[in-house]
Amino acid sequence: MLSSPPPNNHCRYLSPSVATLIGCSDNTCIGMNIHLKRIVVLLVGWGFILLGIVGLFLPILQGILFLLIGLAILSSEYVWAHHLLSKLRQRFPRLDRTANAATAKAAAWLRRLSRDREPD
Repeated sequence: MLSSPPPNNHCRYLSPSVATLIGCSDNTCIGMNIHLKRIVVLLVGWGFILLGIVGLFLPILQGILFLLIGLAILSSEYVWAHHLLSKLRQRFPRLDRTANAATAKAAAWLRRLSRDREPD
C-alpha cells in the first residue's frame, strides 16, 4: 500500500501567491523562491559576462556593455564584482551617472512588473 505525501508537501514548489491561493500556510515557498532567485541572478549575470567576452571578438556585439551589465548583476552576489564595479565607477564618473540612471529605470521597470508600489 502506498503512503500519501504530507498535505502541504507540494507547496514548496509553488510561488507564494499561488500557494496562498490554494491554501498553503507554511513558509517553504518563500525559501524556495529566494534560492531560485539567486540561481537566476547567477545564471543571468554569468550569461552576460560570457556574451561580453564573445562580444569583444565579434563586431556585432557590444562586448564592454555586456561585461558591465554582467558585473552589475553579479555585484549583488559576489564581493569581487562589487569592488570591481565600484573601482570602475570611481575611475569613470560619467559611467557612474549613466549606471545610476539605468539602475533607477530598471528598478522602476521591475516594480511595474511585480506590481509593487513605489516607496513614499
